[in-house]
Amino acid sequence: MNNTSNENRNKCNRTIHIGPNYFNNSNYENRLREKKINSIANFIKGYADKIAPGLYELIELMCEIKSGKNCIELFFEKPDMLREILMTRYGDIHSAGFVVKNILLRPVLSWLGLEELENELYDLFMDNPLEFKLKIGKLLQNQ
Repeated sequence: MNNTSNENRNKCNRTIHIGPNYFNNSNYENRLREKKINSIANFIKGYADKIAPGLYELIELMCEIKSGKNCIELFFEKPDMLREILMTRYGDIHSAGFVVKNILLRPVLSWLGLEELENELYDLFMDNPLEFKLKIGKLLQNQ
């Protein structure tokens, strides 16, 4: 009987190690940001399919091949790389800009309810991707 109660006590007194940063606010914020980005990605896919069926999938494939990341990750985290991929694929700034504005930026701003920022953010994306990343990150965080 004593041996059984020791076994039960050992089973009940297990410690779960979750790491020192599990409850950090930034960890929670990162998970929340990822949920928002996933929701936005689904919105973009639906929006793009209505505007230009198949184009989003093509962009997605190019991004995966060139960077190992999907285009939404690049859009938010490495816009300079996404811009370069689009410029290389389409050959000029106007064609790449069309894709950025109409397939990516417009649905993101629609999802955020900030359509009035389209021209400003488009210019930042094309001219200053680092500033774009900071600005879109703040907008996403505030939403």
